Amino acid sequence: MQLRNGKTIRMAVHERHINRPTHVYVGAGSDTSPFNAKWVDGSTIHCIDSQPHSEFGVREHYPSGGATEWSHKSSIGTEKNTDGIPDGITLNGFARPNFARDVVTEYLEKGFECSLEDHRHIEDTGLLGPTYTRFGGGPTRIRFVNLERDIIIWYHFNTSIPDDADETLNFIGTYDGIICRGHWPNRTVIDNADIPDKTLTFRGYAGTCFGIGDYITDDDVTNSMIVCLSFSHKIRRKFKHFVFYDTYGTEHWFDMWEEFLVFYERNPELIFEEDGSEDDDNYY
Repeated sequence: MQLRNGKTIRMAVHERHINRPTHVYVGAGSDTSPFNAKWVDGSTIHCIDSQPHSEFGVREHYPSGGATEWSHKSSIGTEKNTDGIPDGITLNGFARPNFARDVVTEYLEKGFECSLEDHRHIEDTGLLGPTYTRFGGGPTRIRFVNLERDIIIWYHFNTSIPDDADETLNFIGTYDGIICRGHWPNRTVIDNADIPDKTLTFRGYAGTCFGIGDYITDDDVTNSMIVCLSFSHKIRRKFKHFVFYDTYGTEHWFDMWEEFLVFYERNPELIFEEDGSEDDDNYY
């Protein structure tokens, strides 16, 4: 299907984008809660996740191939380790084989369906089976549609940002907003995209850490879009509005990032995810 080819889709994406608000959700997991809002109607959402291939970007982990004991610290650059060499038999330890099935099931329950062709594509690429390495060496894209609400969701499976940033952003084209619920996007979603100044809407959700604290690493300062919003004019200038969705789903709009952070700091009772969250494992 040509639409899955970033080089051939670019013009078609831009043509759709003229009439359709387009948003990017990095680290989307199987989360569908942002899609319940009315602002999503009539829009296109690009959900991006490195799973099922790996929960940690393009990294793989093979104990039988010489991998050392691994901890979460390794993913943020505070600890050196060896991930081992694949032997074709041992499952990638960072893979989440049930991930794609969970996404498809969750989306179907919320009224987002994919075509028979996409169902076949899911089967052909092995998205629902064991993951030994990255299928085809890159992203696998599946389109979900909610006809009643006129919503298109492109799900970019096995897509790591920044590793696949250029290919993915070429496919997406210019977009209007970023959804941030749990995962901090890498700054390449801004740096490598063709985004006019003062056009983006940032939508941040309760249950996500915002601001700069003692938990911030050197890697975050260099690469996290959320952290860079506090000091990088190159990134900040792309945004027009900042919206915070509190514990109860209420929208709070701000024109400046500092206003967003002040509200977040002064309203601790509104910043935590409500009990019974659908996607607790998706949080930073």
